[in-house]
Amino acid sequence: GGDIRFNSRGRMATYQTEREQLTTRNNEKIRIEELNMATGTERKTTGITAVVLGASGSSGKNLCMKLAESPSYESIVTINRRELHFAKDMKKIKQILLSSEDIRSPSKLREATQKACIDARATHAFSTLGIGTKTGSVTLDQHRAIDVELNRAFALGCADSKTVRSFVLLSSVGADPTADENGFGTAGGAR
Repeated sequence: GGDIRFNSRGRMATYQTEREQLTTRNNEKIRIEELNMATGTERKTTGITAVVLGASGSSGKNLCMKLAESPSYESIVTINRRELHFAKDMKKIKQILLSSEDIRSPSKLREATQKACIDARATHAFSTLGIGTKTGSVTLDQHRAIDVELNRAFALGCADSKTVRSFVLLSSVGADPTADENGFGTAGGAR
């Protein structure tokens, strides 16, 4: 609630303090659209911008498609090592391409993530990055380098930006309790 006041045109409007303009939706605080008291019209606010890592995989592609369909999301920034063909004609999706070397370097990924978040004013971040299935020849160290270290670098880059308020890591760990405990090539296995 807020005080009821009349604007310059004599129309009743609700005045809310900065604190009251925050509401909880999906367990995060989001600013409610502000009412322009002088003209009695609503000021346009920008929608949510998300940054996504791992968009070239099936889970990442599906996530990007859902975010692009959502009216809550104004734009989606993906950080990839190759162009996403599914996103070519999607106006909401902006692709940032890094070399294979840079995207595999935790320090360079962290730096690129921070810059992408700041430039786009991203408030939400999603990582679907993971080695995936059918990777029996991959060593535990190789799994860790991608599934842990690159996700950590992405999270730290988001934190460094000071713009990201919500971070989501999509993981298959625990998804299939009957999966091989070695974790090699099995979604849901221990890493």
